[in-house]
Amino acid sequence: MITSEIKFSQMEERMDADFFRPEFMATIDVLEKVKPVLLDEKLDYITDGTHVTPLYVKKGIKFLSSSNVDNLWVDFTEAKYITKKEHASLKHCQPKPRDTLISKSGRIGNAGVVPEDINEEFNIYEGLAILRVTKDLNPYYVAVFLESRFGHVQIDRSTKGVSQPHLHLEEIRRIKIPIPSPSFQSHIESLVKTAYEKRKEAQKKLQEAEEILEKELGWRELELNHDRAFATSFSHLERRFDPEYFKPRYERIKEVLLSKGAKPLSEAVKLITKKADFRKTPDKIIKYVAIADIVPESSQIVSHTEMLSYQAPSRATYEIKEGQVLTAVSGISRDPKKQVACYVSKKQNGYICTNGFAVLEPKEKTDPFYLLFYLKSPFYTEQIVRELTGSTIPAISFEDLKQVFVYLPSIKIQKEIAKLVEASNQLRTESRDLIEQAKKEVEEMIEKGNEL
Repeated sequence: MITSEIKFSQMEERMDADFFRPEFMATIDVLEKVKPVLLDEKLDYITDGTHVTPLYVKKGIKFLSSSNVDNLWVDFTEAKYITKKEHASLKHCQPKPRDTLISKSGRIGNAGVVPEDINEEFNIYEGLAILRVTKDLNPYYVAVFLESRFGHVQIDRSTKGVSQPHLHLEEIRRIKIPIPSPSFQSHIESLVKTAYEKRKEAQKKLQEAEEILEKELGWRELELNHDRAFATSFSHLERRFDPEYFKPRYERIKEVLLSKGAKPLSEAVKLITKKADFRKTPDKIIKYVAIADIVPESSQIVSHTEMLSYQAPSRATYEIKEGQVLTAVSGISRDPKKQVACYVSKKQNGYICTNGFAVLEPKEKTDPFYLLFYLKSPFYTEQIVRELTGSTIPAISFEDLKQVFVYLPSIKIQKEIAKLVEASNQLRTESRDLIEQAKKEVEEMIEKGNEL
């Protein structure tokens, strides 16, 4: 049993034990030593987005929610759109360059800064809050602090609700933040901006790769309308009876791939099905990779869990090796950009992964980085979506996965795409390392009392 003793004067307005967890109190004690101020004292403006669900349109003013802010990055590529008229009526929640955004629902506590080079207006939903700080406080430093251990502890303590946790504006105002020297704040801004530039360059590399594959297969030329009515032969109903499976768009994709010489996945890779025997040694330490440990956008393993073999969940199944490619076969997204797949690096050699992945070992004429890129293309995801079964957690069987068509261009084209993918991954790694460096330096500044 974990206990925590506090003084009566520390109870504030909360009496629940979780609020006073020992690790929370220890972190707050360190923070108090550097004499932080209330964030409210350094805010010129604070508000959240509209609480009314807007009317979404195909084109218009970009509209962001909490899912668009993550790890100090404000992502406009996945934005929804609202009309100009509705945007004009929501003047109070129109962010400006250098505003800090923080998620107050969903992925609570994620923060980012609106870049200065944004050349268009946009709006936000109620899951985001706008923090417009005073001139003596750097918004990039604020965002990094909120994402640091000292920010997250305060946010975790202040989040309310069980089924739908939420962070209220009043709780954001009460966050305590130390004010370091202007030079230190500027240094943190420089780290974050450099990370931003590397991430944008990484996106450009992937766009170049997409253009090459598009030129090879002509995705944009395909007529993939969502047919409202269609027919199929009775003889085709042997395996499936659901209308989704027989949509004409899937057959059009298949026809294009076959016309280009595409082959079943089983001819391009070896599907690893042998289960790892790590459970024979109960006290062995393993490194376990779950689907949540991979960032879909960057296609990289960014975390893992160390545990003893006997503690491993039942779904811990395969030992992965350098050069292999993992792709999710359960909980699959219909959006190619959100499809979970990654390349196994030398660092991850020997890790154990969940059976929610298929472990693919590329054959001689299949470049692993090209394969990774193809697994996140609409040509692959459209085929996967067609074969999904199950409603709560949609999944594809290994037998169906083997029959998914893979287009393998010439080795030269594969290498060209692979080079861009590798470069993009490297830039994303460098970007993430800079963000982690910024967080670490802010935490060390507080722990050592420097720059104050």
